[in-house]
Amino acid sequence: MSNTTLFVKSMIPFALMINIGMILLFKEMLFPSIILGSEEEGNTITYDGISVSNHDNVKHTQLNNIISEQVPNLIDIAENAGNNEFNQVKFVAFTTIDYSESAKFWYNRMTELGYTDHRLVLADQAIVDYFSEVNKAGKEYYRFDVELVDPGKRRKNMVRSLWYHRILYCLNQLKKGYSILLSDSDNVFMRYVPLSNFQNDVFDAIFALELRFPTNLFASQEFVLCGGMTFLKATKPTIKIMELLLSKCDGGGRQRCDDQVEWNKLLAQEMTWDADAAKQNKTKDGLIQQGFTGVATNIEGFKAKVWDRDFAFRKEFLTETCPSEKNWVAMPLTLPHQTNKMFNGDINKEKLGRISIWDEFCGLNGTNRRAEGTLDDRFQEAVRLFVEEQK
Repeated sequence: MSNTTLFVKSMIPFALMINIGMILLFKEMLFPSIILGSEEEGNTITYDGISVSNHDNVKHTQLNNIISEQVPNLIDIAENAGNNEFNQVKFVAFTTIDYSESAKFWYNRMTELGYTDHRLVLADQAIVDYFSEVNKAGKEYYRFDVELVDPGKRRKNMVRSLWYHRILYCLNQLKKGYSILLSDSDNVFMRYVPLSNFQNDVFDAIFALELRFPTNLFASQEFVLCGGMTFLKATKPTIKIMELLLSKCDGGGRQRCDDQVEWNKLLAQEMTWDADAAKQNKTKDGLIQQGFTGVATNIEGFKAKVWDRDFAFRKEFLTETCPSEKNWVAMPLTLPHQTNKMFNGDINKEKLGRISIWDEFCGLNGTNRRAEGTLDDRFQEAVRLFVEEQK
């Protein structure tokens, strides 16, 4: 055997070691290691030296507040390719520190109903600090992303900045390949509906019916759509319309707007709706109840749907008739003024009170579903039950 042959054979193990090392290094660069350890109270998840409690055996894909999410996690997409909900639809609600309690209610309700990829999007530093401390304590865990907004000098400007950043966040997620189910944090969900129902539908976007705002568009087309309850599928037509929406929401470079106004203006310009049948079957208050569909005129391939009002219920709080048991989500308006006084102007308490009292009033076993008493009697009973629960 020649010296050359011996030399080549002797180098094979060394070459294999180098290749394995390069593969491991490349893997670590793409997918940083998640190390599961154990503590006295339960597991911990460690990422780059940061440890958090994992009492609920949370999957690492849920730790977006620790792991910077630049692209969809390729390992989990490969492992769960047959699951339409996993890593394809993000179910999100934006919140600031003023809505921390209703945000926790929203998040925990989603968990109770069986959703697994819901998360909060935190829009100010105070709420980031708050939920970071809650998670660090280990008794509760909330997945969250961060999209900080311009606080401004006036609350109105901060809210309009939030609406701009909500569009921006959704657009960025769509470009990464995630579909988005966007909810306000004070929406009240009543039952589990698989997100795959929306993801597998033919429509690029699905909207909920609003009441009458913007009033000029309601007067001209007999309906308007809600800005705080929308499904957006990750398709090229959806990305196109969201880019248009973001440009209209720029506010002359100030990056703030009323997204519900801009959404309705844009859709009124772009969409041809098949809403004639729905317009023929309004209720006495002049509101459309039946959903309908439409296609865009100038955005190639964009198809949209509007949910039935009973499915995505938007109405005044003191409604004579609650939505049916088929209702998925309710978006009640503010509580009556006299009831709101009990919260002494505390926005956080008012928001939590509104959704909690709605649960007592028009939940599946709500007081307003009973035959006895007047509407006010049934409402006051719901308020009493809420107050008792707070003691």
